[in-house]
Amino acid sequence: MTEPTRPEPGDLPPPSARRRLDRPPSDRYRDPEGSAAAGGSGSVPRAVAFGLVAAVAGVVVFTIVAGPLAVDAGLVLIAGLMGLAVGRAVAAGGGSAIADRRRIGLAVLLFVAALVGAELATWQFALSEGGVLGPIDYLRDTFGFLVVLELLAGLIGAAIAAA
Repeated sequence: MTEPTRPEPGDLPPPSARRRLDRPPSDRYRDPEGSAAAGGSGSVPRAVAFGLVAAVAGVVVFTIVAGPLAVDAGLVLIAGLMGLAVGRAVAAGGGSAIADRRRIGLAVLLFVAALVGAELATWQFALSEGGVLGPIDYLRDTFGFLVVLELLAGLIGAAIAAA
């Protein structure tokens, strides 16, 4: 019987070549179907569609609270939540198929359009109630600095949620 020979220290392969796994250990946490099983991959049209749904819902809520209910205390919060909703919707629709900067820009653009639409819808409601001011005068006299706070809250919410 011959004894097994021990390799010399210089005969061993380098540490990286000694043990190589077939796949990374983190693969066990991935869905075997990939992102397609989780709802499909994202795209710009899908992100816009998802964002528009959230924006329209936000416009409706904002207009009801600011118009018929005539409450201005929660409008900054509503604008912030509208921004968050639009940002999350754009992120869900766009997924990783859209670069972060583009996704944030899209969410911000949709939010600003929604806020302008909500403010104009509120102004139209005021006109239907007998108002005579133009949109700028109405917003300045009725809401004042709240319009700026609404814009800031929504922009921050949209940017954070879309990132």
